[in-house]
Parts: sequence; C-alpha cells; structure tokens
Amino acid sequence: MFFSCSFSQKSTVEWECKQLSQNELNNISVLSKCYGYVRFFYPNQNTKDFDWIKFLMFSIPKIEKISDDNELKSALLELFRPICPQISFSTDSMVASEKLQPPYYAIEYKAIGTLAEMEYGKNYLPIINIANDNDYLDTYCYKLKENLYVNFPIALKELPAKTKEFAQLKKRIDKIDEGGVGLISALFDKEKAKKGNLIYKQLTYRIADVIIRRNFVRHFYPYFSEDGLTENWDSVCLNTIEKVATTDNLNDYYTEICKLLANVKDSHINIWNSFKIGKLVSSYIPYYYPDISLCFVNDTCLVDYVGKEVENKIKRGDIVLAINKIPIEDAVQQKLLEISCSTKSIGLYVLSLRGKLMECAKKDSIFEITIQSSDTIERNIQVKATMDKASYHGTNNFVKLLDNNIVYVNLCSDSCTYKNFTKNIPVIQDSKGVIFDVRG
Repeated sequence: MFFSCSFSQKSTVEWECKQLSQNELNNISVLSKCYGYVRFFYPNQNTKDFDWIKFLMFSIPKIEKISDDNELKSALLELFRPICPQISFSTDSMVASEKLQPPYYAIEYKAIGTLAEMEYGKNYLPIINIANDNDYLDTYCYKLKENLYVNFPIALKELPAKTKEFAQLKKRIDKIDEGGVGLISALFDKEKAKKGNLIYKQLTYRIADVIIRRNFVRHFYPYFSEDGLTENWDSVCLNTIEKVATTDNLNDYYTEICKLLANVKDSHINIWNSFKIGKLVSSYIPYYYPDISLCFVNDTCLVDYVGKEVENKIKRGDIVLAINKIPIEDAVQQKLLEISCSTKSIGLYVLSLRGKLMECAKKDSIFEITIQSSDTIERNIQVKATMDKASYHGTNNFVKLLDNNIVYVNLCSDSCTYKNFTKNIPVIQDSKGVIFDVRG
C-alpha cells in the first residue's frame, strides 16, 4: 500500500475564505517546497514531536504577501533557521565543494513500512549513523523558483542541539488554537458541533493540508515520473490550494482533496471522509445512496442489485444510459476525476463498490435513471437516496477457469477472503497453471 489519507481534522466558527492572488500562490509554492526538503531530509532529532501542520499555519501569513525576493529570503530564513541552523538562500544554484567524510548522520527512508510509520503532521525520523559510506556532499542546493534556491546539508557530523530559537518557535506554533467541540456537544447538540470552532474552517489549515499532501506524493510516490507528475504536479497542487481557499463547506473541501489525489494513478490511495472535531470526538461527512447498485461489463453500465422499494420498476441486468439526464459515459468520466486508480477498469470497479455514481450529500435526494430493459424500451425511473451506505453486492466469482485449464485468481477482489479462497483450492490444484492478478 502506498498510503491511506485519512481525512483527519483537528479543529474558527465561520469559514475563512479568500481569493488568493498569483503572488500569494507563488510564495505558498516556495514555502511548500522548502518545507518538504527540510522536513523530510534534514536530520534534526529535535523535530520528532514537532507539529508541522501548525508550523505551516504559522508560516503562511508570514510570507504570502511579500513581493520582494530579498524580503522573501529573509522571512524564510527566520522561519527555517531554528529548525535547520545551516540553511541559506541564494539567487544562484550553489555547487557543493566536497564530499562529507564519515562518520556522519543522515536520514534514510526504507521502501517498505516507511509511510505506515509516518504521522501526517508529525515527524517519522529514520536518522542513522553512517560509518563507511561517503556518498554525501557537504551541501545540497534545491530550486524553489526562478532565482531562488535553498541550501543546507542533508548529512551532519553532529546532530543539532535544541536551541533557544527552536524552543521559541515551538512555543509560538503550539499556541495556535486547534478548536474542537466537547463530547457532550457532539453527542447531544450536533448543530452546535457543526457551527463550532473547527480547525478545517481556518484558511491556513486547508492550505497546509494541501502542502503536506503535495510533499508526501512528491517525495515518496515511487511512480511520480511514470505518472507524468514531474510536469504538472506543482500546478495541480496550486490549483487545489486556490480552490480550497474559497471553499466554505466540508463536502466541497473533501471533493477537492479527492480530485487532487486522483492525479496519482495508484489504486491504493483512499481518502476517508472521517474527521476529528475534538480530542476525543470524531465524525464523518455523511453521504446517501439509493438502494440500488451498478456494475460494469467492459464499458457498459448495468444494474447489479435492486432493493425492494424499486424492484418492480428496475431489474437486474438493465442497462443504465443516463443519470439525472447526464449520459452515463459523461457521468463516469466526471466521477473518475475524483478517484485515484491505476487503470480505468479499476476505476469502474471503485465506482461500483462505493456507489459513487449515485452519491449525494442530502438524504432523500431524487435520482432519475434512464434505463434500457431487455425489451429495448428506454424508461426514466426515479429512485430516492435513503441509505447511508452504498448497496454493493459483489460476486464471489473471483476465481475463473480459462481455456487450456488455466485458472485466473483476482487477489484484489473484495470477495477474495481466506474462507472463499480455501474453497477454490481444489480447482487451483487441478489446473495446468495459475494467473494471480495483484494489480489492485
């Protein structure tokens, strides 16, 4: 698994919304890149319990309105020097003078298990002591924008001491109000909870959220280049920041995060709709669905299951031509823009599994489905979204016998449980060969 993005919020009363200027977006981009390089590659053991979300919330107002490059360099230096004392900024790319001689300390991430141990806003720091290798240079230079570079070492002879500057910075960011509601309010006064002092209503939090997601993908997604993200990831992230800055409700905020990560063609990314509204209280964004599920055979959308409320109007196997007068091909394309998937077939499976084609934020909403039955007559049927979960009824047929006694096993099917798999062991044993599909 690459990583699961739990839509986990910590927690002002009104939504802070703002149209960001191009200059503000450019400065936020610089901050985003600098944060990513320093957080993930500078070995400072003092940042183990450092709250990077609050650091970004603290930093954004400090840099967003600056229009002079020298002032921007000074502001960045003031923000990052307590964390990385050797940091400097230059207008030209600097070349390292020599290799660093061991022993020294550096951060080395392993391919397996690394992201599972990372906390979203806190540090996972695999700092190691390297005794023999001498592949590290004394200084590294990274481009932040045209005529602005950040320079710092990513390996150190001695780990940095906890300075007064660092303690002061930590004290300042810890004062940022996380807000939240109490357990009693959450249980007995839901309307009060919705209007409460929740952190995701703060503009700086939503921007910080996108910045962190941008850097997780940029530095740790192994197929970053193969997915074509080298060319467009920064512009995609800035576009998302621009949109979440004007967002005034949780549903649209969640949708924008889904659209952002849909650019990553990895079927293991999940964006949960749960969020925290206090230290002991979690909630979720409610969505509703009609008691009907759809499936796809190739690109044809079919009715797969019908609940009792409409079983006299729709039959299993009916072809779905449109939803709310939107042709099914267009409806599918719109929803695929909100799903991270490696192939279109996986995307269609996810649409079926999660009921995305008939998902809505308001209970009892009406969907009009245009269907074609076996008699080839087209009909418009209305169904009501009354269910708080999608009605998915998957098939147990994850094992298929192909030509020449070859067995196909879809290990990524929701039906491929231990119990179901063991039932099919005799079929697998008697086959000439087995194809295990692990594409996800």
